[in-house]
Amino acid sequence: MAYYPKHYITTNLYTSGGEYQYLDSSVEYIGYYWKTGGNRYFTGETPLTKNPQEIIIISNTGYDQDSIKFQDNPINTQKVNLASSGDGEINANIGDTIINNYLVAKGATINVYKTRYIPQYNPVTPTQDDYQMGEMRRYFVKKSNELIYIEVNKETYVKIQKKDSEITWEMYIPFFISWSISGEKEQVSQTNKNIVDLNMVENKLYRFNDYLKNDYLKYYK
Repeated sequence: MAYYPKHYITTNLYTSGGEYQYLDSSVEYIGYYWKTGGNRYFTGETPLTKNPQEIIIISNTGYDQDSIKFQDNPINTQKVNLASSGDGEINANIGDTIINNYLVAKGATINVYKTRYIPQYNPVTPTQDDYQMGEMRRYFVKKSNELIYIEVNKETYVKIQKKDSEITWEMYIPFFISWSISGEKEQVSQTNKNIVDLNMVENKLYRFNDYLKNDYLKYYK
């Protein structure tokens, strides 16, 4: 276990259930835990606990424990509106407290961050040229502090990748995958599965295959 400065961790926390599960499985965790300043969570009361196991948030992730139901929302224009109070704090009417804390830490003002978009479900659909080539790119973002994936269009992916101030980029990790859409059916399915499995390992995309519903023939024809 890596060394963590005392000011960087919070110890002796407790969960009675419904909040966390083990990183390596879907088993719910109940008991003491501690967290790092980077929002990572481990079993035990402190870092001195023997053999700590990493756990992740399962509340507000868009699925329940019996049946994964990720939130593929239709496209909309939901925004985060930020207003500056008299004492210089920035308050978010919609969105996460973490965004608020980030902006305050950066000393952002209302002139810089007036209205910011939240990534919405907006998948790219293949074109005829894509079918002729036999593949396309699918773009996604993963929420950095929760197990939430959203399939987005290329424009949203680029904005987050470039840390565009119009969007809440600091809350999401952008990535894309190559996706086969034509050819021999069984080979296409296996190719896409291999690509997903490889990305899950290399980029630590926990349960990304569940988000895709293990549908490796999406857009195939």
